[in-house]
Formats: sequence, C-alpha cells, structure tokens
Amino acid sequence: MSDAHEFDLEDLEELSVKRAVEFAITTEELGGKLYERLAVRFEDDEVLRDLFRQLAEDEEAHEKQFRALLEHVPDETPNSHTERHGILKAWALSQFFSSRDGVRRSVSDIVTREDALQRAFELEQASLGFYQTLRELIGEDPILNAIINIEKQHLLAVMKVLLT
Repeated sequence: MSDAHEFDLEDLEELSVKRAVEFAITTEELGGKLYERLAVRFEDDEVLRDLFRQLAEDEEAHEKQFRALLEHVPDETPNSHTERHGILKAWALSQFFSSRDGVRRSVSDIVTREDALQRAFELEQASLGFYQTLRELIGEDPILNAIINIEKQHLLAVMKVLLT
C-alpha cells in the first residue's frame, strides 16, 4: 500500500501488524482533515478553532510518526485468525468503517458546537482504543507509546471543552 488514502475495508481481511500501522496512518490523515474542516467551520469560536487547529497539527505529526514506525515493522504473514488480530479488526470495523455510527460519517452532520466536540471525542476515543490494541500486537514501542500518551491528552482536552 503506497498511499494512506487507498486503505479500505478489504485491507482488514488480511490483517497484519504492518496493515494495522498503515490503517493508523490513514486514521491520522482522516483525523487531521476533519479537524482542519472543523477549525474553519467554527472559526468564530476561538476556543473550538484553537482546539481543532492544535488537534489537526498533532494528527499530522502522528501520521509522520506512524510512517516512521512502519519502516521498522517487519513483514509478516497476515494472521487474521488470532484473537488479538480479531479484536483489532472488530475495533476498526465498528469505530472507523461504520458509516452511520463510526467516526467517518459525514461532516455535514456537524452543526453545533456540541456536535463538533462529540465527534472529536469519538475520534480520539476510537483512535486511542485502536492504538492500545495495536500495542498489544506490536509490544512496547516508544513511538506508539508517545502517540498513545498524546491521544490521551487529546481526549482530556476535548473533554475539558465539552464540559465547559
């Protein structure tokens, strides 16, 4: 897979650690674009605009970090029958590929401040869960651990604004 845009549901059929990292690259790219659009949509709300700009910048940095991680992930035979691979696949299917309920649903559905914050929270929560499950497959990795810690900070930042 040469371009993160090309990742789709079929790529999860033969899930490997390498494919999972490629999916993470796609997730970060999609998240960055979502946050950029939300920053523009809510440009009159200084708190939201700044939050979404920061999240977009962080997603771009994460994409680069995952690309670096991908260079160190060994090729392996896909093994979609193990329990951990199955959990990772189920997480991706439910959180990212569900058009009705998943984080990829249309941005046009986002009308209010609360809608925007809820979508951001859902994306960060889904990403965190996916990356924690990915860490179970990969094992401890400083790049992945750093991304997970930042995702936790994102959740807290979004929650803080959501509650105020």
